[in-house]
Amino acid sequence: PPTSSRNFWTVEYYQKFFNVNTNDVVQRIKRSMIPHGTDNYLLSHIRPNPDLYGPFWICVTLIFAIAISGNLANYLAYSGKHHWRYEFHIVSYAATCIFLYVWLLPLGLWAAIKWTNGTSDTSLDAELIE
Repeated sequence: PPTSSRNFWTVEYYQKFFNVNTNDVVQRIKRSMIPHGTDNYLLSHIRPNPDLYGPFWICVTLIFAIAISGNLANYLAYSGKHHWRYEFHIVSYAATCIFLYVWLLPLGLWAAIKWTNGTSDTSLDAELIE
């Protein structure tokens, strides 16, 4: 079926957002580290083929970095004073906070803009992205 007729809760709807290869990812990483002022990279490269791998893996990496650094700080603070144990619940706390922040904050901002704008004009959406 056409992409527009697929429901947002199906896997097929999200397949178009995970359609990148290794070369695409490497080029995006290079351009993020060495920016070029010659063109608008968002319009020329990202918009034609957006992906959700980046935001997902950035969040997961941040979650584990928070958990590891929290446990390391706890270990260094209490080493030698008592028997130290891992605190695995830090991973679930970090995951909850990070994923809520990454998904609910943009959703809330989008809803607030739609509510205050009062129209279904998509030019405001495009201006915010650019």
